[in-house]
Order: sequence, then structure tokens, then C-alpha cells
Amino acid sequence: MQRNKQLWAKQKISKYRYTLRRSCFCLPKSTEPVRIAVRNGKVTSMVAASNGQPVNREDFAKYDLIAKLFEIVEDAICASQQRFAIAKKAYRLSVTYHPTLGYPTKIDIDYNKQMADEEIFLTIENLQPLK
Repeated sequence: MQRNKQLWAKQKISKYRYTLRRSCFCLPKSTEPVRIAVRNGKVTSMVAASNGQPVNREDFAKYDLIAKLFEIVEDAICASQQRFAIAKKAYRLSVTYHPTLGYPTKIDIDYNKQMADEEIFLTIENLQPLK
């Protein structure tokens, strides 16, 4: 994870756009793919990928920056290694990273083996640097 985080930082991409899909047991509008545009660490646009209409940013606020996606992974890793008591304990964590840019392309977390409906699966696609 650290190697990929460093690889992402090396790219120095501060303006980018990507498509996020979230699979979870939550409201259907929270699982539709969204296109997120970021400039200098701030979200400048968040729209439904299907029709370009604005979406409720609060539904995706935890996942609206590549830096936040790394934080989610770090939280789960630290919890599994029991370094931080306040971190969520992840039973299972699987992450796939972009081979040349380093950002997470898939994050699959099951926080509790014995609890249903708390899992989360994120797919990050079509990341494009912006001018």
C-alpha cells in the first residue's frame, strides 16, 4: 500500500476526473456510478455517470478524493494490525492498484465476518488527469 501511495504521489496529479462505483447495502441512488472531478484537492464536480445530472455529494463524500481512498485502505490495514484502537476492525481487505499510477482501482472491505450488510466494494475507473 505504501509503495502505491508513493507511486501516486510521484505522479503529482492534482487535477483529475474518475468514475466511482460503490456496491453496498444502501440506498440505490448511493450505488449509481458517479463522475468526480477534482482540482487541487477540492471536488469541483460530482455527477451521475449515466446522465450528467448532479448527485447528492454527501452520499459519496468519503470517497471523493484519491487521498480519501488511501485513508480508507490505511484505516483497514491498521485495524487488522491492531495499531490504532479507534480504527475500524476489518475482517477482510482486498485492494487492487493501478499498475503505473498507483491509485486504488478496487477496494473490497468486510469489516465484520459475522455481520451482514456492512461490507463495501468500491471501483475506481477511467481516471484522467485534467489540464
